[in-house]
Amino acid sequence: MNLADKLPQMTDDALENLADNARRLAQADRAPNQSAAQALLPLVEAELTSRRVTKLQRMREAAATRAAPLTGISSSSRASSASCAVASSRCRT
Repeated sequence: MNLADKLPQMTDDALENLADNARRLAQADRAPNQSAAQALLPLVEAELTSRRVTKLQRMREAAATRAAPLTGISSSSRASSASCAVASSRCRT
């Protein structure tokens, strides 16, 4: 198994560290692993981007879930309000 195959199993921190090292090696003048770093860098960056997009989508879904109950009154509140409207002389809220 080569390093590119291990990318999905790596932690975010390890992947960020690998990306930093690959960028540094890819820009070096005489690094012995320069070509390997240049080949690996697009794969690492694609994995990081994919993870960021997934995390952003999860955060948006969680925010939407938390906000959903605040968008209107519940059906039980509506029923209570309707019965109060009918019997307004007996019901004070």
